[in-house]
Amino acid sequence: MLRNYIKIAWRNLLKNRTFSIINIAGLSFSVAFCLLLFFYIRHEQSFDTFHKKKDRLFRLEMTNLWNAGDSSSKKKSLFSFLTKNDDVENQVIFPLIVGPDMQNTFPEVKSITRLKNTSDHFGDQLIKVNNQVYKESRIMYADDNFFNNFSFHLKEGNPKTVLSSPKNIVLSESIAKKYFGKENAVGKTISLVSDSNKLFTVSGIAENAPDNSSIQFDFV
Repeated sequence: MLRNYIKIAWRNLLKNRTFSIINIAGLSFSVAFCLLLFFYIRHEQSFDTFHKKKDRLFRLEMTNLWNAGDSSSKKKSLFSFLTKNDDVENQVIFPLIVGPDMQNTFPEVKSITRLKNTSDHFGDQLIKVNNQVYKESRIMYADDNFFNNFSFHLKEGNPKTVLSSPKNIVLSESIAKKYFGKENAVGKTISLVSDSNKLFTVSGIAENAPDNSSIQFDFV
């Protein structure tokens, strides 16, 4: 019975080739598009889910809007609900004092990690290693609890003490290999040329940040 159905279907496909090709091609493109959309959404939803404290991690943002009066007096159109957030511009740039001040004001805040990506403010930076100068972009300044609050795995170093000194620096695995090859990079010194040739001591090596991490770094 099934064999006869297959034969009939095949004959109909051959008899109406143009119509069959259009249907099969349309169905194939639709399925391919749905699969791509599905995997894209799954990838977007997976961002930062690898952190062990993901259910307690929040990003602090500041809005440019404030209550300038009675909003009910403003004229509203039928579709005003679609444009009510057009003027909202959130930013994540805060004065340094905001972190400890929030922690002292709100007992619910257990810990705060402040981050500063130099490429956002100064562009690429110059790194000097063994008399060779490199241009790098993913350089980040962070509080010493960075590797405690975020689950970036350290291949070398203790998460609690790896950033205990302002002169310590943690390299990503790829950067450590790029600069020092197979040598152990811990204990080596590198110089940030754009920071008055300030010397930093490599105190740890971190695995490269996952692709689905909103925080990407080569130097911390």
